Amino acid sequence: MVDWYNGREARGAAPPDPGANDQMADEAHVAGGDSGRADLVELSVVLVATSNNPSIINPDFLTANEIVDKHRELQESPVTTPVFAQVVYKGGLIVRADPERVMFVQSASEVSLSSVICPGTAEAYARAVPHVPYRAVGINPKLHVCLADADRAKVATALDGRGAWWSYKDSEPEIQLKAIYPFSSRRIVVDVLGATRRHPNGQPLPGLLFQANVHRELEQTSSQRRIEALVSIVGNWESDVLDCRTLADKFTSHATRDLT
Repeated sequence: MVDWYNGREARGAAPPDPGANDQMADEAHVAGGDSGRADLVELSVVLVATSNNPSIINPDFLTANEIVDKHRELQESPVTTPVFAQVVYKGGLIVRADPERVMFVQSASEVSLSSVICPGTAEAYARAVPHVPYRAVGINPKLHVCLADADRAKVATALDGRGAWWSYKDSEPEIQLKAIYPFSSRRIVVDVLGATRRHPNGQPLPGLLFQANVHRELEQTSSQRRIEALVSIVGNWESDVLDCRTLADKFTSHATRDLT
């Protein structure tokens, strides 16, 4: 795997955050495999916390505190230990925890934004466990853009051109690019790599995968104010997803042009 960094260390103050773009929520395309469109295939909300306790994460705790609907069925046996916990539900929802974070992950393939529940699950958890010293919040969408005939060489050319590094001892590398966008109130990190996913009908869909992380630090004030800030951030998750989709579209317009 060859990685390269696309960006510079920020100098001086970070620019003000322009906020979300003007797209309507319905424009965040679900995973249908249309060529050139960014499909949301997965979303996770991560609550970063000091001294988090994974051992409380189990199905009974999650339903008793109305974090997860009591009618939602388990996909597999839960794991609960002092250092790691995971509860996997049918329908693609996963609650996962370690001593530094709690993650709420949901597969978004063929799911509209209105059906994405992991942000609401994260909010309910934070309200149920307000005493934890949460430090930051991450909104992490994964988007895939289907590109016709996107073989490895063309993806490399579309992302950053091809140089002498392209082939070494007859081996062609996988390509990955990292872009970091620092703002005053958040940081957006996007990893871009060539990837193929499968349509529900089994058809392979080659293209580009955008793994994004929208990171915000939480001010360490009172527990109540910290929870209010956390809930406000998570409640605006759609804006972050749409911003990441706009970035994916910018990369894709370049890739589409170079793939013709």
